[in-house]
Amino acid sequence: MIHRPISRYAALAVSIVALLTTAAATAQSIGNSRARVGPRLAEELRHPIPNEGIAIRVTLKRDDLDPPGFARRASVRARQDRTLRALPAGSFQMKYRFESVSGFAGRARAHAIDALLRHPEVAAIHLDYEVRGTLAQGVSLIGADSAHASGLTGAGVTVAVLDSGIDTNHPDLIDDIVAEQCFCNNHPSPNQGCCPAGGMQQSGPGSAEDDNGHGTQTAGIITSGGVVAAPGVAPDAGIVAIKVLSATGSGFSSSIDVAFDWLVTNHRALGVRVVNVSLGDGGEYNNPLASPCSGTPSANAISLLHAAGVAVFAASGNDGHDDGISEPACVPEAISVGGVYDASVGGISWCGNSSCSETLCTDSTGPDVFVCHSNSDEILDLLAPNWRTTSPAMGGGVAHFGGTSASSPYAAGQAALLLEDQPGLQPEDIRSLLEENGPLVTNPDNGLAFPRSDVGAALGLPEPSGTLLLFSGAAFLAVLGRRRYAR
Repeated sequence: MIHRPISRYAALAVSIVALLTTAAATAQSIGNSRARVGPRLAEELRHPIPNEGIAIRVTLKRDDLDPPGFARRASVRARQDRTLRALPAGSFQMKYRFESVSGFAGRARAHAIDALLRHPEVAAIHLDYEVRGTLAQGVSLIGADSAHASGLTGAGVTVAVLDSGIDTNHPDLIDDIVAEQCFCNNHPSPNQGCCPAGGMQQSGPGSAEDDNGHGTQTAGIITSGGVVAAPGVAPDAGIVAIKVLSATGSGFSSSIDVAFDWLVTNHRALGVRVVNVSLGDGGEYNNPLASPCSGTPSANAISLLHAAGVAVFAASGNDGHDDGISEPACVPEAISVGGVYDASVGGISWCGNSSCSETLCTDSTGPDVFVCHSNSDEILDLLAPNWRTTSPAMGGGVAHFGGTSASSPYAAGQAALLLEDQPGLQPEDIRSLLEENGPLVTNPDNGLAFPRSDVGAALGLPEPSGTLLLFSGAAFLAVLGRRRYAR
């Protein structure tokens, strides 16, 4: 057993843990602020806080704020200023100030955390932790080819993609890029960024240039033009590329927070109606109303986007969890997407670690067979093709792509087709159309069945053979019986 040295920070950490676990002490110390600490931060506070502090994300009160707009941004700024003035000098270093989401992120020493917990305008504090990124036959499986044959290609619909960026010169993508933005830090400390120019934030052409490949393939599933790779699900949709992952395919949750915040502020000007997030924290969460699925800056931003008519799709994760899905997929307003095979590709064993020295699970594959690495639970919304996807690759070619990182953009692309056909659809309409029109696929490990999205059936279109895909009454009743959460 390793014993950590006692320090003045250790004593404070112990006192904070006691503060959080004793209801009477909490009420006495922080009054009516209802300050909450996320589970990862609570665990971190059980150990001595290093002299340089720890990276955190702070959620401030928001219930009394105006809808997104100038007045809200002014109120958020004033609330941030009041909170920051209450912190001891030199105890906090800012990383990101949010504009529309009530909160901020940075590195806090022990005294700053103590002051934040006691501040009446602090609603929650979460650790800033690492996150990672999680066609041909798939397009046919989900009925997108039927949509294309009817003239629907996603034209006029813009999808924001939070990922590692996009290959701005790829012939399948070059005509689809509407805007580029970067919020990328590959270290929890401020001022160590991974944007193309070297900082933590960058705007304009070239700011989302991909240096990993994950984002290019994700965007390609949505909107490949079919020049080199096969056509994407919505080949004429526009892309707002937001780089939040580094060349290693990793980033920090604060970058996701500020990217969502930027979208809350700018989605109308950019015409964004759909957001795709093919990344997650690897966690296993089954309560959307508990932290970190609720109360984080990202969760609050997704709620604001949902209310503004923007559908947010998120990958459920590739950890083989059968009793929960990753964050941010577990946020109630997000539409979470797991994976199915689109064809028989033989037996496949999935790696259980980065070196592939362990096996996570093994599948016998076939069309509409649940992919064993796909995280699931009753709160999982949809399934979509997972492996093997051929998508545009960084550098101008093509590559195979898989995981729920592929499933989520398959669903997001279908949303673009639905919105081209019916621009007035709201996120819950899109969720319902994709849930209620497609076959149910069962995860044999937990016995739960999930709807595999089929945009052709949702649009009431015939398959290329001329047969109409009908939604079964049994599937409809099964979907109605699944849990739905609301704030």
